[in-house]
Amino acid sequence: RSTCPAGTYGNGTTNASTQAAACTTCENGYYCSGGTARTACGAGKIGTGTGKTSESTGCTTCAAGTYKTNQTTCSACGNGYYCTGGANRTACPAGKYGNGTTNASTEAGACSACGNGYYCTGGTARTACPAGKYGNGTTNASTEAGACTTCENGYYCTGGTNRTACGDGKIGTGTGKTSESAGCKACAAGTYKTSQTACSNCGNGYYCTGGAARTACPAGTYGNGTTTASTQAGACTTCENGYYCTGGTARTACGAGKIGTGTGKTSESAGCKTCAAGTYKTSQTACSNCGNGYYCTGGAARTACPAGTYGNGTTTASTQAGACTTCENGYYCTGGTARTACGAGKIGTGTGKTSESAGCKTCAAGTYKTSQTVCSNCGNGYYCTGGAARTACPAGTYGNGTTTASTQAGACTTCENGYYCTGGTARTACGAGKIGTGTGKTSESAGCKTCAAGTYKTSQTVCSNCGNGY
Repeated sequence: RSTCPAGTYGNGTTNASTQAAACTTCENGYYCSGGTARTACGAGKIGTGTGKTSESTGCTTCAAGTYKTNQTTCSACGNGYYCTGGANRTACPAGKYGNGTTNASTEAGACSACGNGYYCTGGTARTACPAGKYGNGTTNASTEAGACTTCENGYYCTGGTNRTACGDGKIGTGTGKTSESAGCKACAAGTYKTSQTACSNCGNGYYCTGGAARTACPAGTYGNGTTTASTQAGACTTCENGYYCTGGTARTACGAGKIGTGTGKTSESAGCKTCAAGTYKTSQTACSNCGNGYYCTGGAARTACPAGTYGNGTTTASTQAGACTTCENGYYCTGGTARTACGAGKIGTGTGKTSESAGCKTCAAGTYKTSQTVCSNCGNGYYCTGGAARTACPAGTYGNGTTTASTQAGACTTCENGYYCTGGTARTACGAGKIGTGTGKTSESAGCKTCAAGTYKTSQTVCSNCGNGY
């Protein structure tokens, strides 16, 4: 018998008498070395034609970017796959997806990172984060949990990378919201949005119509303390006279020496004026006359007359010279309206004095104060111990003519017999027909007696016999 030649293989007939009856030509995709042998082209290889006798002549490897789909065909690798040539195609791994290239030979050529807001299980599969979630920034996630974050309160998420903040004046209603209508609500009147999740009280100096940002009280008004006002009228008070208001909570008093010009003022220049010379500020709305003992240059607080001077009675003076008089001799002045006379027994040392110790001195012994500036000699019938008023010689004595005595002994003489002395310089002789009863007498009744019948007064102390013929 004869063996089927190379390029053919036995067709299964067992009693053939001819080659044609026994042998079949080797099909494309196979090679036949003769006899019954028929071998398929191996993995990644396809046939080059029919009647092939060996692998090297009958088979060729699929090119890079293709893969073997049957014994005779290499097909394009397809989107989501890459083919190194010959062997089966390889799907893009989890976390990546096909970039649309159908004949890629490498992973880099076939596959792209899944991207933020998506997750990829491999191949061509790429799934967006569902509504209520958004991409967490991961670009190669293979699961929803790895790719997607639940939409936070204050936002709504329509899927993928979309995360939209609740708009002006709106805050969130919760997490995982898929639309603005479901995920956001407007702040109520009297409140305003302070974060994506909080509506806060409008606050003093502001009013809130609801939702939108708060509005400050306008210039010329200020916050009345209400924190949940929805209207300007409810939130704001007109700026009072004596103040100016730049808006919001700001209310500033007119400064030193300035008073208000009216209500609703928006600036210092519009709302405040300086007190005129000769007046000073006594309240936010009043400039008063400077007053006696003071001078006012205008605006600022009044200035008291300095020590050594005193107010001259003028109440609207703008200068020290106009308001203040130099303290006279015999007085001391501590400032303002104060002018104090030197006390008992003291006279002045000069003008412009600021204290008793500087402006007053005690009259010397033997003198006494007769005016604010003069110490006079004590005078006959008196004695002066110094400073205080003079003291008259007591009854029963009289002045001895000394005018500067400082003691009773130096000033006074005991009233002689035949006289009576009521004090001071007074010394009175006993009258006609009367003589003295002794010395130091204080009255006529005590110091004088009438001569007895049969006698007559011959001196202040003697009654003599009347004599012959009388």
